[in-house]
Amino acid sequence: MLDEHEIIRARTYALFGGLVPFSEWCGFRYLRNSLVETAIALPFAPHIADQHGRVAPGIVATLADELAGQSAIAEGNWRAQYATVSLQLSMGARPEPGQGLIGNAVCLAADNGHTISEIRIQSEGGAGTLVCAATVRMILVRELPLPADDQSFPHLPPPAPDPFLAEFALAFPANGLAVAELPAQGHHMGNITRQTLHGGFVSAAMLAALSRVGQKTEPPLELADAMISFLRPGRLADMRIEVEIIAAHRRIGHARVSMWQRGGSGEAFENARLTASLRRV
Repeated sequence: MLDEHEIIRARTYALFGGLVPFSEWCGFRYLRNSLVETAIALPFAPHIADQHGRVAPGIVATLADELAGQSAIAEGNWRAQYATVSLQLSMGARPEPGQGLIGNAVCLAADNGHTISEIRIQSEGGAGTLVCAATVRMILVRELPLPADDQSFPHLPPPAPDPFLAEFALAFPANGLAVAELPAQGHHMGNITRQTLHGGFVSAAMLAALSRVGQKTEPPLELADAMISFLRPGRLADMRIEVEIIAAHRRIGHARVSMWQRGGSGEAFENARLTASLRRV
């Protein structure tokens, strides 16, 4: 007999064409999905950790995105695919090294194909320290004739122990930007029926590049708040991420990040844009 996680996972993957690669890679455990509340656990694993052994901020953003997606699916009665329009998050306490996370989502509004969800992510354990608060807007992109059921779906291999991004170098052109060139990989996908990257992965990639730049300041800067706008669907193609620290004060800083990809004609398009407030470590 399938448990709640297996039922939600199977229905989600059926809704999106058989699997959601980046969700599978992250290792989410689906606890609840209803019109009242959505809950997902993220057990700790080395491949989702930062250099300090904590769940990386980008993966926290991915969990927020996943929670909002599940909340929207419940509103759509398991027959609608949604994509992320914007994600606003504020970081609270840092999780302890080796500590997993638990997130909850409530849909605040659903109208004309849009949903707005409020997210709370806490650390595992009795204390339940707030790690992140987020608000996410999603939009309907495809409606199915019948609700997805818990039919079988292709299994992915176990998540690789490597970081979610291949090793990437930062370049510092004379224009003041830090630039990262990132190759796309199959497990970055979110919706295989539309051949689009997972919104959580796009957020995580931009935040990973920002984190690398923040570590190079003295003293280092880390994420406090971020607003991410998704301008175009991300495709399975190489990515260029540009990071600019626009202010660095004694206790806080501010940054801009953008992600670019090339279309079939070779023209570069901006896929996503992030503005962030940073705090000194």
